[in-house]
Amino acid sequence: MAFDGAVLFLPKSRDLANYLLNALASRLGGRQLYLVGEKRGGIEGAAKQLHAFGKPRKLDSARHCQLWQVTVDTPPEAQPLENLAQRFELPLAEGPLQIVSLPGSSAMAGWTAAARCCWTTSSNCPWAMCWTLAAVRACSARRSSAATHKAG
Repeated sequence: MAFDGAVLFLPKSRDLANYLLNALASRLGGRQLYLVGEKRGGIEGAAKQLHAFGKPRKLDSARHCQLWQVTVDTPPEAQPLENLAQRFELPLAEGPLQIVSLPGSSAMAGWTAAARCCWTTSSNCPWAMCWTLAAVRACSARRSSAATHKAG
């Protein structure tokens, strides 16, 4: 499928932004790639990456946001998503659990702690929370609460 151009709204995750910029630019040879995002969200740093694809230019800059554009003169080779996956093992009593994380899917250290908590504490730990750092807080509070009940 051919595209005339693409607009990327800068995600919070730097790894995800790197992957998306590469994926889009690899398919846009000779066409326009636009990057929009908040100044506090890292747009200026991400805009520097556009130099690898061509000559970027800032089209607009407001108080908090910027819009950048580059004609992709040098499309990169697309990186297979499989190559960007991070793999690690979560040791459990039943045996190790193999986990694969993709760019931008989570903060690895926090997710690991949350997953360990949810898999090892009890089946009552909310599974949906395992995907957020809030799980770390929830499971820590639960452990503290359990320790208080045992002590009291």
